[in-house]
Amino acid sequence: MATATRLAILETALDLFVRQGYEKTPLSEVSDRLGVTKAALYYHFKSKESILVELVSPYLEEMDDLINKTSNGHSPASSDELLGAYLDLLLKHREIARLLDRDISALSHPDVEKRVNGQSRRLRRLLAGAQGGRPATVRAEAALGALRRPALQLGGVVSRDVRKLLVRAASAAANSK
Repeated sequence: MATATRLAILETALDLFVRQGYEKTPLSEVSDRLGVTKAALYYHFKSKESILVELVSPYLEEMDDLINKTSNGHSPASSDELLGAYLDLLLKHREIARLLDRDISALSHPDVEKRVNGQSRRLRRLLAGAQGGRPATVRAEAALGALRRPALQLGGVVSRDVRKLLVRAASAAANSK
């Protein structure tokens, strides 16, 4: 029962955070929507910040795993594979990525901001290559942006054809001269 309640709190909070913004969503609104007391929320989470951190943690951990595997020479082997894996991760965690993309108050949480910024730098570096330089870094950022915006805007399941098209466009941005 406690696990179901905890999941319901997380789902409701995420929905409200994405719709209204993290900062503009009081915990009382989360509890009202669930039909529980604010004390019941505090039984499961010590603060609104702890809800946010728990919501974003799976996304951030999977992003770290992807970056670490790629950095250590484990798959994905090519930039296209890395871009595809990045797109898949964005699609899997679309609501969390959307929250972090649109809501500066959620992104600027100390436990989140440092990690997201570090991940962005590391992804750019992986795509730009060891000899990177400014042009390669700009192309890498363009490639990541070519995936991020559509992934967050597209609704529902993304077909293989659309996925392939997005990765191809991002790859063209990363590898253009």
